[in-house]
Order: sequence, then C-alpha cells, then structure tokens
Amino acid sequence: MKGKLIYIFATLALVSCRDDESRMFTSLDDDRTGIDFKNTLREDDAANVMNYLYFYNGGGVAAGDINNDGLPDLFFTGNMVPNRLYLNKGDFEFEDITEKSGVASQQGWCTGAAMADVNGDGLLDIYICRSADVLPQRRQNLLYINQGNGTFTEQAKAYGLADQGYSTQAAFLDYDRDGDLDLFLINHSQQQYAYGAYENTALRKQQNDNFSSKLFRNDNGHFSDVSKQAGIISNVLSFGLGVAVSDLNKDGWSDVYVSNDFNEPDYFYLNNHDGTFTERLGSSMDQVSLFSMGSDAADINNDGLPDLVTMDMLPEDNYMQKMHSGAENFNKFQQLFTAGFYYQYSRNMMHLNNGDGTFSEVAQFAGVSSTDWSWAPLLADLDNDGHRDLFVTNGYARDYTNMDFMKYRVEQMGRERSGAPIQNAKTLLAQMPEVKIPNYAYHQDSGGVFRNQAKEWGLGKPGVSSGAVYADLDNDGDLDLVVNNINELASVYKNNVRTLQPQSHYLRVKFEGSIMNRLGVGASVTAYAGGGILYAEQQPVRGFQSAVEPVVHFGLGKIALIDSLNIRWPDGRLQHLDQQPVDQTITVTWNETLELDTGDVDWDQHSIGNTFHHASYHPTVTNGRGQTDSTTSVTYNLSQDPIHPESPNNQPSLDVPGSRATSRSIFVPVPAITFVHHENAFNDFTVQGLLPSYLSRTGPCMAGGDVNGDGLEDMFVGGAAGQPGQVFIQSADGSFRPMNCPALDADKAAENTRSVLFDADGDGDKDLYVASGGYEFPAGDPLYQDRLYLNNGAGQFTRTIDALPKMLVPTGAVAAGDVDGDGDLDLFVGGRVIPGRYPEAPPSYILLNDGKGNFKDATIATCPSLTRVGMVTDAVWTDVNMDKKPDLVIVGDFMAVQVLVNRSVFTPAPNPEQKRGLTTRTLAAPVSSPTLVNETKGFLPFASSGCWNRIIAADLDGDGDEELVLGNMGLNGQLRASEKQPVTIDYKDFDSNGSVDPILNYYIQGVSYPAASRDDLAEQIPMLNKKYLQYETYARATSANLLTAEQSKAVKQV
Repeated sequence: MKGKLIYIFATLALVSCRDDESRMFTSLDDDRTGIDFKNTLREDDAANVMNYLYFYNGGGVAAGDINNDGLPDLFFTGNMVPNRLYLNKGDFEFEDITEKSGVASQQGWCTGAAMADVNGDGLLDIYICRSADVLPQRRQNLLYINQGNGTFTEQAKAYGLADQGYSTQAAFLDYDRDGDLDLFLINHSQQQYAYGAYENTALRKQQNDNFSSKLFRNDNGHFSDVSKQAGIISNVLSFGLGVAVSDLNKDGWSDVYVSNDFNEPDYFYLNNHDGTFTERLGSSMDQVSLFSMGSDAADINNDGLPDLVTMDMLPEDNYMQKMHSGAENFNKFQQLFTAGFYYQYSRNMMHLNNGDGTFSEVAQFAGVSSTDWSWAPLLADLDNDGHRDLFVTNGYARDYTNMDFMKYRVEQMGRERSGAPIQNAKTLLAQMPEVKIPNYAYHQDSGGVFRNQAKEWGLGKPGVSSGAVYADLDNDGDLDLVVNNINELASVYKNNVRTLQPQSHYLRVKFEGSIMNRLGVGASVTAYAGGGILYAEQQPVRGFQSAVEPVVHFGLGKIALIDSLNIRWPDGRLQHLDQQPVDQTITVTWNETLELDTGDVDWDQHSIGNTFHHASYHPTVTNGRGQTDSTTSVTYNLSQDPIHPESPNNQPSLDVPGSRATSRSIFVPVPAITFVHHENAFNDFTVQGLLPSYLSRTGPCMAGGDVNGDGLEDMFVGGAAGQPGQVFIQSADGSFRPMNCPALDADKAAENTRSVLFDADGDGDKDLYVASGGYEFPAGDPLYQDRLYLNNGAGQFTRTIDALPKMLVPTGAVAAGDVDGDGDLDLFVGGRVIPGRYPEAPPSYILLNDGKGNFKDATIATCPSLTRVGMVTDAVWTDVNMDKKPDLVIVGDFMAVQVLVNRSVFTPAPNPEQKRGLTTRTLAAPVSSPTLVNETKGFLPFASSGCWNRIIAADLDGDGDEELVLGNMGLNGQLRASEKQPVTIDYKDFDSNGSVDPILNYYIQGVSYPAASRDDLAEQIPMLNKKYLQYETYARATSANLLTAEQSKAVKQV
C-alpha cells in the first residue's frame, strides 16, 4: 500500500508539471534545477533600511557560458549571503561550483554583476559591484578572472578596477572603438543627499568619488579612470541605479544612459567620437522618471531604432497609490526645474526614438507606466512573435514609504524629543508592512499597446524580486527567465513557447569578435525579413544589476526565411549576410578585412522612400507561381508589420518615423523666427489646490495672414503675462523679421491665449484680435479683457479701446465668421474658466460686427445657451449642413462637442457687389437677430464628452464639404475615460471660502476613485480630516462613498 501511494504521488507530480507546461512559462523549483540561491536579509538595530537607504534593493544575476560548452551558466550576487555560481549541465540541471571555482573568496554587500572576456583569452570573467559597507576595503569591486580550468582568481586591483565607491552596476563597452573593452561604472550617494537638493543647488558642484559614475578606459589591459576628461558628471547627488549602453543616435558609437534616483535627473551621454561624452538629456527627452531605477534599451516598435525604458515606483492599483501619496508640492516641482533638475515624474517611462535626436515618451499610452516599486525592465520577445515584450521585476521587502508608517515615525520622533523612550529598530521595522507583489510580464499587442500577461503566462507569483535575466538555458530557441529574489529562492522559469507555438520561429546570433572583444560587445544586427526590419544590439548588461546571455535573439513569428542580415561591429566594420534560414543559431565572425564604415552613409538603412536595400543584396523570394524568382525585389516598409505582412488588417506598431529616412521628412527646420516664449512664474494651485492641471500655461498662441499686403504670409506670436506679443513680417526668401509694434508692447501685462487675423473694419487688410487669458489674475480683472488692433495696411497696429464689449474672463477660443449674413465677419468668443471657480462654466459670447470694426454682444438673442456652454478651448465656423451659412462647432474641457446650426434667414441684396477681402461672399441683407440652434444630436449621434483642446475644419477627402479634426487629451496619460468609465469632477465650495473645490475622479481597475491624495484633499476640504484620520481608510474610499450624504448636498458634476 505504501508503495502504491508513492507511485500515485509521483504520477500526480509528473502530471502537475506537464499541466503547468500548458502555460508559456513553467516555474522550476530548486529540486529540479539545483539552484538553491536565496538572498536572505538579516535585519537588526545596525543593519536595516533606516541606516542604509538601499537595504532592500536586492541582488543581481549574470548569465554566460563560462566553460564554453554552449550552455549559459548563472551567477547570483548576495547582499548578506555569499554569491553563487551555477554550472549549466543541460536540461535545466545546474551544479553549484561556487566553492571550487573560487568566486566566493571575498564577500561583502554585493550588488551588480557582469560577465565579459576582460583579458581576451576566450573565457568569460566576472565583475562584481559592492556597496553598503562603511569600510572602503570591503566596498572594493571584484574582478574574477577565468583560469579556464573551472576556477577564478580575483584581480580587480591589478586591472585597475577595484573601485571603492558605493557601486550599483558596471557595463563593459568599447566607447573609443579601439577594439578592447572599457568599463562604465555607476555608483550611488548616501541618504543625507537624497532630499532637499533644490534648496541647496551648490550640492551639484560638490564632489565625492565614492558616489559618482566613472568611466574606465582600457589601456593595454589596465583600466584608467578617465571620467573627468570624458565629461562624466560628478556630484554628491548622483544615485545611479541603472545603466543602459546603446547606440541611441545610430551613429555607430556607444552612448550611455544613467538612471538616477531622487532629485538628480538621469544622464544621457552622447558619444562625441573623440573619447568624450556630452550630456544631452534636456535636448532629447521632454520628461524622465523621478526615482529612476533599472533601465533597458532596445527597438520596441521595429523601426530600426533603439528605444529606452526606465523604471520608477508608481503603483497600478488605487490602494497602493494612496498609501504612498502625500501632499503634492508644486512649488518644489517648479523650483527643481528652475534649479536645473528638469521635468521628473514618479512613474515608468518608455522613450520612443524619433530618429532625429529626440524621443517621445509613451509609457502611459503603452500601458506600462505603473508597475509599483520596480527594478529590472527587460525588453525581449518572450513569445517569439516578432515584437519585444516587457518583463518587470518589482517589490520591496518592507513598505518603507507607507504613509501611515511615515506618520507614525514622525509622531514617534516627536514623542522621543519630549522624553519618551527611543524605540529600537526592531520595533520600528515591525510597523512597516511587508509587501509582496507579482512581477509584470507585458505582451506587446498591436498599436504599441502592452497587456500584462504575468498570471496567464505563469509568472504571477507574488514576491520581492530585484535583478533578472533572460537566457536560452536549454538552447531550444526561446528565452527563459531567471530572477533574484529577497528572502526567497531564486526563480527559474522555463519558456514553453517552442512547444506551444512551434510556428513561431526565431534566429539567434552569436559573435566572434576581435581578440580583445571576443563577444562583439557593442555590435548591432539589422534583420530584413517579411517586408520589415528587426534591430538588436549585443549589450549584455540590462535591467537592474544584471547581465543577460550575450547572444542576440530575434523572434520571427511566421517568417520562414531571413532575407538578409546587416552587422555593424563595434569598431565600425560592416558585414552582410544573405538568405538565412530560421530556427537556428548562427555565428558571425569579425575580421579586419571587412568594410569600414566611413560615416558617409547610413549603411544599415539606405533609404529611397520606404525601400531599404544594400548594393550586394539580391534576395531570393517565392513568386506567385510557387517558383523561385531571384529577380523579384523586396520593399521594406517601416509602417508594415514585418511579422505578419500578409494580414489584411496590417497596422503600424506606432506612428514613429524610421531611422534617418530623410526622404520621408515633410518639413525642414529653418532659422526663421527668433521669438522665445517666456512663461511667467505662477502657481495655479495657490488659487485652487485641487485643479487637475495648470490653466495659466496655454500659450503661445499664433495667427497667420498677410498683414502688409505683399502677398506673403506673415505671423503673430503671443506672449505670456509680462511679455509682449510679436508680429513677424515675411521676406521673399522665407525669412521673417520682427515688426516694431508699440500697441502690443503697451499691453504686455496681459497673457495672450488666442489670436486671429481677419478684416474687422472692412478696409481689406488683416486686423488682429488677441484674446486674454491665464489664471494668475483674480476674477474680473481688467487684464482678462480681449483686445482688437486695427491695421493701417502696412502691418502697423493700433488698439481700439471701445470696439469690444466688456468681457472680464479668461478666453479659451475666438473664431471669426459671418453669422448674420451682412458680409462682414462676426466673432465667437469662448470663455475658458472663471478664476477660483473651476470647473464652473464661464460666459461665452456672440459678437456682431457693425462693418466698421465695432462689436456688440448679441449672445442672448442669437443663442442663449452659449452664455454658459462650458469651459471652451476652441471653436470653428464651418458649413455643417451645406446651406452656405456658417455654423458653429465648439469644443472644451469636460464638455461634449457642441454643433450650433445657423438657422438665420438671409435675404439676398437687390444689387450684390463684391466687397474687398471677402472674395467668396457677396453682400446680403442682414438679419436683425441671427439664430444659432444646438443640433448636436443630429450631427453627432454618440457621446462626445471629453477634454477637448483643438478643432480644425478642412476638406480632407476633396468632396466639397469640410471634415472636422478634433484634439482630445489623448491616451498618453494616467486618466483613461470611456462612456462607461468616465473621468468626472464633483465640485462645490465645501468650506464656504469663496473658492470652488473640484474633486477629480477616474476609474482604476473598474472602480471610480478620487484622484487627489489624502493630504491634498484634506487641505482643501478640512472637514475630511476627521473622516480620514488614517491613510489606509482614505485608500479604501471610492468616489461613491468619499463624502457623507450631508456633504454631498448641492454637489455638481461635470
């Protein structure tokens, strides 16, 4: 009986394992793999997160074939436990060779790891970073040189790499293209420099070698610190947590991106080709992560350009967001930017490479911005479908930033200062909740959107993970995953995609480089297949404190043949291969006879339109008769999906231009206008603390038209409050010169938010209407009055004081159209907001022109509903029903699109005549009271509410009528809205102080929650302090139960 039970249990275990393989990944335990590494942390009064800021950052992993048997081996770093080295024996069986290999000869707090053939003997060596310890000698980084007999000797000092800084990770690269491997090392600062940098910007000039990133140049086998002469930034604010090495501008030279935690922004070092780097973050990226951690660089959207992702710590669910959100300090944010700390936000970033030296940040659009306390991002094609997916490790052993804990800690410190006993660390640590979170595994769907499939793929086990790598551990053509966890065994995930989806093909590329760069670190590969391109770089250091297997992996989907491969070696030599079968590992070999890139052409992508080719490239393809036709040409289209070219619904991944395909450019920048808009400093949140966004920063506005009658289009550009607008006159050569305009200078105190050039007084030239707006002045301030400037015909403008009625609210839109059919242009003026009363609707106006440039308010008579139509942002006159009368279409913030049809009856004039400046309209007998009727439902029979900001009317299809193009808030933001899950604002003056309190609500995981943090909400609505004494109570509140029944009385909603 006992034997039968054992047989049954064994059978169940086998069945269970096989059943688990129905998912894409199978988690293999230590009994199966022999990998029993556990990064165990032992906390006490001395060793804890309060004494060492990065106590919970965890360890790393490095994958590489240390014995050249064709199988990747694994190395794990431990913080308070010995590092471990495991030899891959095949079939996911590993042998722990740590002791006999000698890699445990020295310990200390080990962080990052990298494998590289440092001395060019054909064997992988191991470089280990160390940190934490107060003793410099125990922080010296380690370099274990492979002896070729299964043992290693530590020789960091001999090689010049025994740096004593607080090191996070190091990456090998050939930055000077001299054929050997150099080293870029990132270090981190200490806790006293983590906060308050904006109050003491002198810290940016204070240096400490133990905290700063460093560049080591390889000089014949010995490494020299060349950081200073190479332009590497050194200061005490550097908290380097991630390093990505990539040719980010596709010039053939390795660039470096450093992720910095806390106030110091990330560093984007572009290689100058002369041994130096230039930091170019501000001119390349419009925003970056605030608490930047791990990073990875790879081509996300298959356009042949390396993109970049960085990790931060924004949670996905409402509860965790609210438990980590204190009061927003907008003054601090502005001070940080002013002090040179750039635009930083606490969320993940995905920077898509535009191919012109700039990047577009799309993480929120892609759906990957919020993965909690995240460490290692790995961009890799996990399912071999031809599109890179995103694996993210996350977790933190104790919730150190939990707001209730922080409140408790502050209160306890106050009690201690008053004489209460000082609590020991163990007691304080017990107050920190433990948080285990599943890692994220995003599948890249169509349209550049990612979907978390961690649970479905078998990767959804909660834990605290840090470093991670991908590697083909069993050489079956798919990428397996290995993760270093805190206080748990390391995770090994076997990829089953080759079994589950054998039609998903792959190609692996190994490199045999020059003698001192055997693995070809820094090489790039461009694969042409299926009408598209795939691009990858040989750079093992990726993610966080880790190094992946040094083999390039392409998932190919259904593609059965690679048309060609272009290899760019790190020294600039070029190599081309034709006709490569799939489902294999190929080895490409460097030799000095290869063509050297002179920099004259973009060898990777010779471009004519969307066609990419190479002079020696003559692909063999199959023609329609099923026969081989060697003369057929192949077109590579960056906007086509290279993996499924036969799909009738083929769509581009993301609308991002290809790499330096200059013939595809439509516009060419020219140095035409020297105007620089200077936004005045004002914090809107001092007026209303719960505003969703700034309202004072809507400029600069622009208007175009021929103001001096020479047939050339001139331009007006509006200024911010305190800066006059400027008229620019165009010259015949396309350049512009500024026109002196005293009338505009005199009105510089107002903020110019909208403008239009039109003939107001019927004299045939363009007059100028400038709308005033902003949020920096109190309601009813004269500086909100719009202005009309009449043109003398030569481009000189004079303000007409009494031409407009009194309108003392910020203007969001102005549009000119002949609403009453009298042959002159009337105006719609849309109110944007009432200062201090957002989101209440301000008045909007219909202004009728008397033909001489004098306007009267006819709103009530023409369309009474326009008086409070909403917070208008734009409007256009267009003939929506083809009756030759201008109708009005209005868009705005938190409002539906409004279609107002002109139902006035125009009586033709008995003797029509052409009027100057109105060549498309004849004079008609005007109506005394034009009528606009809201007929939105007849033209837009669907819900159209949104945060609209622009509308344009144009005949896009050439059929004689005009289509409408509307600009909404977009999908690249944290707020997502739909008809069933709208974004709303509940508002009233809760504390009766004369200012409206708007409560923004939006859906997270199917439930509507208030967007504001507890502190921000309670500061504006003090009565909520009593209801939400604890952050946790507020974190569980929804929009439905946030307010009591009494508090909800008279609350309005948009």
